[in-house]
Parts: sequence; C-alpha cells; structure tokens
Amino acid sequence: MDRTPRNPDITVKPQAAAWFTHHPEARLHFDPVLNLLLSGYVGDNHGYINKQTGPHYVFNAWSKEGNTVRVSCTAHYSRVRIRVDKAQTRPAFHSYAKTLANRDGSRRIEYIDLIIRTADDLQLLADFFSQHDIPGFTPPQPGNTSPDETDYDPIIRVVDGRVIDVRQLHNALAGRFTRSMQMQGYACRHEHRLANTLDRVDVLLSRHGLNIYCELKPVAGSSTKREIRAALGQLLDYQYYNKSVRADALWIVLDAPCNTQDTAFIAQIRDQHQLSLTLVWEEQGTFRFYPALA
Repeated sequence: MDRTPRNPDITVKPQAAAWFTHHPEARLHFDPVLNLLLSGYVGDNHGYINKQTGPHYVFNAWSKEGNTVRVSCTAHYSRVRIRVDKAQTRPAFHSYAKTLANRDGSRRIEYIDLIIRTADDLQLLADFFSQHDIPGFTPPQPGNTSPDETDYDPIIRVVDGRVIDVRQLHNALAGRFTRSMQMQGYACRHEHRLANTLDRVDVLLSRHGLNIYCELKPVAGSSTKREIRAALGQLLDYQYYNKSVRADALWIVLDAPCNTQDTAFIAQIRDQHQLSLTLVWEEQGTFRFYPALA
C-alpha cells in the first residue's frame, strides 16, 4: 500500500472512494461522525489515509505525546479512536478506555474507543469533546442530534444503492409546499422558525387569525408510516412541552402518497384525543389533505 499524505478530498484516496461505492449504507453513520468532528476542528492536519481495511480519516499528528483522533469505518458502524490517557478522561468515559501494549509492556498507548451507530452514540461523541481538551478541537456541534428529533433521522439515506441527501429533499418539499399554500391564501414562514423551548418548526402557516405548525418529512428510502410517526412526535413536542405557545392546528406533510391505513391512523388520533391533526401528502404534483380542508 502506497503511503501518500493524508487528504480531506476522498477522490484523492481511491481505496476509500471505492470502498464507499460498494458500501453506500456506511455513509449513514460515517458522514455524521466526520461532519461532527470537522465542525469542531481548527487544525490543518487531517484527511483520509490509504488503508485496505476500509476508509480511515485521521486528525492531528501521531506522536508519543499527541492526541491523534482516528475514524475508521465498517459497513455497520464507525469507530472513533482518541489517543488520550485514561487518567485525563472523566470517569463517565472510563468504560470506553483501552490500552495497547507491546509484548514486554515497555510501551503502552491508552485511548478512548467509541463505536457510532445511532444518534445516541453520536451525542456521546459530542459529549466527550465538550468535556475534554483535545488539541486542535473546539466542542463540535452535532449535525443531526438536535433535541427535537424523536428518532434517528439521518441526514442521508440509501435508495436503490444511491446515497441521497435528505436535507435537499426536505428543502425542495418546503419550497413546493409553501408556494402551494401561498396560492391558497396562507401566510408562510419556514426555515426552522423558533418556537416554544427553541424547538424548530419546519413551516408556520397563518390564515384568518389561526396558526398551524407543519412538520415536513421526505419519504424516499423510508415509509409513510415511519415518517408520520416521527413527525407526530415532534409536533406533540412543539405543542405541549411548553404550554406558553400553542398552535391552532398541526399538519404532517409528506412528499409521497399516503394509503388508507395512514388516514385511518390520523382519524383515530383525531377522534380519541380531540387533536386538530391533518395529514398532507404530495401526489401527482398536487397536495392532498386528510381531512379535506374546509
């Protein structure tokens, strides 16, 4: 294996690029980890390295006194290895501490080993950097573990072997939806309006003195059932966690057709809990509503 300088541009590391071509699902956990670390890194010594065992991304220099941070990737999880003495870590992270030693024990390397599969794991990684002074890093900000997420909602998905960016789909849906509602006489504010305890409402509609919270969910790579469940949890959080701010109605907006099971579920929620809830979906270029708008 040729040893070439590390580089943040994956196209310069064909082994890593080829590996992701064959394992696109790995980006569901690898990309959020790398984005989180890059958001807090202020150094200039970082990038992919050549490894036959899968993609590796390294921060800082490897030295006896250094605090190298290395991210390695498998199909099912990403591993973040942080070279730091156990004595320098907070007790909450001691269970993640490991030691490498040569046979005679003359050289020992201590490090923290974190396995990242879910949003909770990603939050643990962010917590470590916020509680420890690692050279070259300021506390990173998680890109997809905001407190209003009720389920692991990755910023990318794999559809038919293709990696798609959920954020782009979300922004496109927001644009089509707000334009449609404005044509029907609604005032629209979007791009994560702040509400309640700094939670993020995708779109706020207003008409005739009534306010509507809308949670938008792209369905590609998922299902209407899953996205309805995620959106409902967020809307209930916005509506009830802090009673100082309330909407008059709650809408779930999807970009794919819903079925009779979806609408039956919404009907049951409305009837049993007296909740002003509407399911909106995009079908053949038109937004449809259940129940129908008055």
